[in-house]
Amino acid sequence: MSKSAVIGLLATIGIVAPVRSVFAGNRPPDFQVVPFERNDTLNLVRSTWQKGIGCPNTSQDFLYNCQPDFSDTDDKLNQGLLLAKSGNGVVDPGQAGATLVGVNGQVIPDLTSPILGYDIRKDSFSFAFGSHCGEPSIDPISGKAARGSPRFEIQVGTKTYFIPCGPPTLYVEPAVPPREGWIRLRWPASAFIDDMGMAIAADDVGKQVTSVQIVFDAGPDTYETPGDTFGLAVLDNIFAWYRVEGDGNANPTAPSDEDEGGGEDKDHNSCEYRHSDSQPDRNKVACYDRSKKMEMSSSNIRSATYQANCVNLVGDGLVNGKSGYSYTYQACDLSTGLTPGIGTFNISISGPGLLYSKLAAMTSGYVYIHPH
Repeated sequence: MSKSAVIGLLATIGIVAPVRSVFAGNRPPDFQVVPFERNDTLNLVRSTWQKGIGCPNTSQDFLYNCQPDFSDTDDKLNQGLLLAKSGNGVVDPGQAGATLVGVNGQVIPDLTSPILGYDIRKDSFSFAFGSHCGEPSIDPISGKAARGSPRFEIQVGTKTYFIPCGPPTLYVEPAVPPREGWIRLRWPASAFIDDMGMAIAADDVGKQVTSVQIVFDAGPDTYETPGDTFGLAVLDNIFAWYRVEGDGNANPTAPSDEDEGGGEDKDHNSCEYRHSDSQPDRNKVACYDRSKKMEMSSSNIRSATYQANCVNLVGDGLVNGKSGYSYTYQACDLSTGLTPGIGTFNISISGPGLLYSKLAAMTSGYVYIHPH
């Protein structure tokens, strides 16, 4: 069955439209992105996290810093995941990649919620510049298949699915660039394909994944479209089930009093928050309004109060990199109501030349409020 036919079938029976959070009020998985170099008998591949090559968080110029929501702002070393192969992409052995340790057991919720992605150091898909972002193809000489690098490889029971980096016109979930020189990619399960190019099976929705890896095996050759002969990609902010990791370090244990969440509304405006009284160094609020091109970021939460299934945060932050702004932010969990949904976010910002407010229902993401 074709990809479009699968989506049409699921829409008919009501599986496509999500009616609740992927996590139903629970936290997404903590995971670690662990590099590997597989079958590298000829010493042709490299996979490593390196400081200073990722989407930055510490530039003194706001225009160079990564968009704060759904970026790993805890990474002050600005690490990026370097993936490279120097030999023939389809003839020579060797794969560079990384395993997402900790996502096994997560459920494929539907066909529309974005659940995997990354930022790639590339300015545009219109030109073969920057990181390699390949499409599946066949080498006419050897007859071997190139699956498209860098790609996700997802194990669901005995089945293996792939998400190639390209072609973006078919698979990329609409998203805004995290910063100049970078592209942010998000994919729902409808982007999963098997070795024959067939879409995810309808009966795999609701099943658990047993492993997720990023794999890169494209060399400096022209086997994969767009034929850039670069053989290298730099990734950052690896995204899985609404958790983002921008370095190779293991995550510290979250405190028991931590609230967190994030997601988008129907217009792809997004907000993310994290709050803990016992570990205030972890606090953050970040929102992005696409139409107004406005970013608000804060690590200063002055107070937190609770009302039923909502948390209310008050603090000070930066708007488009400038100080002097105050905000109130409310997140409400709707995952356990009589008509389950995800949640809402409500933010108001005031400061020099700005009075801003937005209340929106979340169409993707999650809200977690700790028991209190």
